[in-house]
Amino acid sequence: GLEAWSHRHMKEELSLVEDFVAKELEEEQEHSMRRRQEEPQLVALRQELEKLWELEDQREDKHCEREDQHRLLLASELRSAKEVFESSTETMHETLELLSERVNTQARGLDEQIASVAASQNEVHALQRELERLQEHLSAAALREEAREEASLLRLEEAKHE
Repeated sequence: GLEAWSHRHMKEELSLVEDFVAKELEEEQEHSMRRRQEEPQLVALRQELEKLWELEDQREDKHCEREDQHRLLLASELRSAKEVFESSTETMHETLELLSERVNTQARGLDEQIASVAASQNEVHALQRELERLQEHLSAAALREEAREEASLLRLEEAKHE
């Protein structure tokens, strides 16, 4: 029983392995046949790709030439701009010197005005202090006068009662 079962089991496994190997061989043959059929297309594609690379190289060369021309043009424009800048810089320095003189003159005038305003403010503060002192003096005098009047009224009241 066990030997027969083992023998049958072994045959089934061998049959499965045989089927698997047969399928693999069949797939490999199909794959090989497809490869032979696709090979001319791959060669054509490779040639097309090489042509595209050549075209891209040519395009890049043209682009580099245009960039070189552009750089030369920019360098020329930069030289011209530098010359204009240098000449305008001289004029600008002269203008700045004149403006500096004007600003200094105006600053001196402002300094004088500020000093005058400060002196006026000091006078105003002194007058305000004097005014406050006088107001305090007047308030004290008014209080004394009021006290005298009340004292006088009280004396009159006392005199009436006597």
